[in-house]
Amino acid sequence: MRNKCHIKTQGPTPLRRVAPLLVPILFLASCFNFNNPYENGIPATQFQIVLASPQYGGTYIWNPQDSAYETTVGGTPYYVYMDSEGFWCLAAALGETHYSPPIDYSSTIHLTLPPTNASGWHTASVLTSVDDSAGGVSVQGSPPSQAPVVGNTLQVAFVISNASDEVTFQWQSSATQEGSSLPLSDTGSTYVIQSFDSTHWISVVITPMDSTGTVKGTPVTSQSVYVP
Repeated sequence: MRNKCHIKTQGPTPLRRVAPLLVPILFLASCFNFNNPYENGIPATQFQIVLASPQYGGTYIWNPQDSAYETTVGGTPYYVYMDSEGFWCLAAALGETHYSPPIDYSSTIHLTLPPTNASGWHTASVLTSVDDSAGGVSVQGSPPSQAPVVGNTLQVAFVISNASDEVTFQWQSSATQEGSSLPLSDTGSTYVIQSFDSTHWISVVITPMDSTGTVKGTPVTSQSVYVP
């Protein structure tokens, strides 16, 4: 899918990254937001959230293997992830739940992306805000607090190395949050939730490629969203 509009953006530099310079993309009406090309010409893409916090601030990169957004601050790794009950946690170790408790956690269940405002977190003084504009899958036109339901349209937002690059999509479904996924028939930039998606986790695999379609980057799998 080719770019339809270009909006230059500037953001904090990630401490961990897939590419030296990556730019936000929101695939809503096929609109590209971009900044600078990747140095070696190999297409690259990633999902990320940006935390504004006096102590834990930074760009957290999604790691599909850990099912968490991750960064390092002052030599200490930190993670943002959804626990088994749908609460988002900010923690210094994986596996903590909102019962543990971690450093902080969402005050309510969010089944797509983390809360963006401090009021959405249990301890408002820990986080000022969360920028999820390149965080992954969300419900089109709805806040992260809204649970996806049948008939909703899922969209995906991410960062890409070069505005001229293209991207392919493969939506997929899993019976568990971290289990193996089966591909769905949809390969567009959005996905309409079907009745058979109920009680399943939906994610999307995006594969970047150059404008000629001959040079492909590494596929990246988004976070999973739960359909009750």
